[in-house]
Amino acid sequence: MSAFVHGFPFDPAYGRTLDELLAIAAPAPPDGFDTFWRDRYEAALRVGTAPAVGPQEDARDGFRIFGVSFTSVGGLRLGGWLVLPAEGPVRYGFVIGHGYGGRQEAGRDVPLPLPGGAAILPCVRGMGARSRRPGIPGDADRHVLHGVE
Repeated sequence: MSAFVHGFPFDPAYGRTLDELLAIAAPAPPDGFDTFWRDRYEAALRVGTAPAVGPQEDARDGFRIFGVSFTSVGGLRLGGWLVLPAEGPVRYGFVIGHGYGGRQEAGRDVPLPLPGGAAILPCVRGMGARSRRPGIPGDADRHVLHGVE
């Protein structure tokens, strides 16, 4: 098969073909991996999120944008944005995450939902305009390893 086709300014395939990339097996998970993530999931299910929707901050492209805050694991209040249709009922729901660059404002870096859609655009703990916290690095290089022992 030919080389892996991409539009990046670097070689994400490390010189391998697509077939070679697909043949690479995933490594074995570290000890306790399943238990750790199962426990995190169960802890998240027990959180009373207590969402609070703030005043409307923007209106564009057929949507109204509000600030939102909610409680996360460990009682930490985080924030983000809630996007609702300007008119009519909500027919779809979306959660739109972000990468390690965080999110500074709602929807400018991603398309808004389909017509009739609503979305929450949360900022993860320590990152983005709405969830910065003392003691949690906000830059990608340090954030990705924060708390990893």
